[in-house]
Amino acid sequence: MIQGRIIMIGIHAKTVQIALAPDNLPTIESKTEGNGVGVHFKADRIPTLLQSVDDYLLNARIAEEVCKLAVGMVR
Repeated sequence: MIQGRIIMIGIHAKTVQIALAPDNLPTIESKTEGNGVGVHFKADRIPTLLQSVDDYLLNARIAEEVCKLAVGMVR
């Protein structure tokens, strides 16, 4: 089993976590850590782990942009 972890920090981190939670596979676990969110990934193979992290980060970026739009912060 291969594992990886990312930490998202920012004013929208918790909102992004909530938005992405319904799509989390059983191999993805996220929880609040201080002023951020920790996301733990597990996979049997490195390419699978990398794809899971890539998909999560892509969706997190989109969710963060939606948050910024909602509060009028898009540059």
